[in-house]
Amino acid sequence: VDAKWKMLETNALFLTVKIPNAPGLNPTAKKQPPAEMYETTLYGVVDKPLTNLVNFLEATAGIPVVDRTGLTGRFDFSLKWNEPKVQQTQQGLPDPLRQVLLNQLGLELVPGTAPVEMLVVEKAN
Repeated sequence: VDAKWKMLETNALFLTVKIPNAPGLNPTAKKQPPAEMYETTLYGVVDKPLTNLVNFLEATAGIPVVDRTGLTGRFDFSLKWNEPKVQQTQQGLPDPLRQVLLNQLGLELVPGTAPVEMLVVEKAN
């Protein structure tokens, strides 16, 4: 197989700050060791960068997510929503999850296009 990494314009979601200083997104308190937990309707982290949230959202939505928050450092937060992720919307992320992302963390996903590095197969044997 002949494949190369290339930058391609594709549909993406931009993670942005809609409500600054939202109560659910806390700089880490360093009281516990770093951790990450995931259940059907729960996602939480302790002492982790926002990269973990971006990766979780990307895996859940099935579409690239680009961090445009400008937030640095490590955080403690927990997201809890009511419906399992099986009931997905066209954008890929269930509405209840979008809502708690905004209500609890003050973050919003905005659709757009962005250059994303992808593995492109040029020739398969």
